[in-house]
Amino acid sequence: MAEPAADEVRAWVTTRLDLITQQLRRARTIGKTADETDAAVWLLGSVQACSEIENAARDIVHLLTSYAIRDQVTSATSVARASGVTVAAATARVGGRAAARASREVWPPSSPR
Repeated sequence: MAEPAADEVRAWVTTRLDLITQQLRRARTIGKTADETDAAVWLLGSVQACSEIENAARDIVHLLTSYAIRDQVTSATSVARASGVTVAAATARVGGRAAARASREVWPPSSPR
């Protein structure tokens, strides 16, 4: 029988998805003011909002990739296929900065894993 994902991972991903939802709302608000706003202000606001969404989504993907491969939840090939990257790229994410940063948030160094 398949094991459920760790509660800490589920909670962290849910929190990040909520953050992305808030950021999407903000980005849509910026987009609605495009006609009334200076182009540079609108563009920079849109770039900032979309970059925040991209960074949060990347953190989720890298943490889940790392968790899946390191804890042997599924194969690196399956993870690579699901995320549209090569197996080498998926396995490289395990030791990457984004996965390490997210892992520290999910499992702080002082807490047992």
